Amino acid sequence: EVAGAIVSGYTSGERKLSSVILEATKSSVLFSLVSREATVEQAGFQSFKNALRGVEAGHNQRLAHNVALVTEVDVLRVLRQYFRRLFDPATSVMAVSTPAALKGEV
Repeated sequence: EVAGAIVSGYTSGERKLSSVILEATKSSVLFSLVSREATVEQAGFQSFKNALRGVEAGHNQRLAHNVALVTEVDVLRVLRQYFRRLFDPATSVMAVSTPAALKGEV
C-alpha cells in the first residue's frame, strides 16, 4: 500500500523526483555493473557468460553508458507505464508459491 502511494505520488506529480536521488540511483546501478568485472577473473567470467547467452562483446559497457543517459523523464515514463499497474488492484496479479507446511503463515 505504501509503495503504491509513493509510485502514485511520483506519477501524479504530487512528489518531485530529486535529481540527487536520480544520480545516486544511477551511481548505484553503475557500481553494480562495474563490480561484476572488478578483477580479470570476473571480467573473463562475465565475457564467458555473455558468450553463452549470445550477448555481443561490450554489452556491459553499452549498458553502463545507457544507464548514465537515463533522465527524470525516462524514470517517470517507466513508472507510469509499468510500475503504476503493479500497485493497481484492477491490473495487477500476484501468485504465491509456498510449501504446504507454510500455508497458514502466508
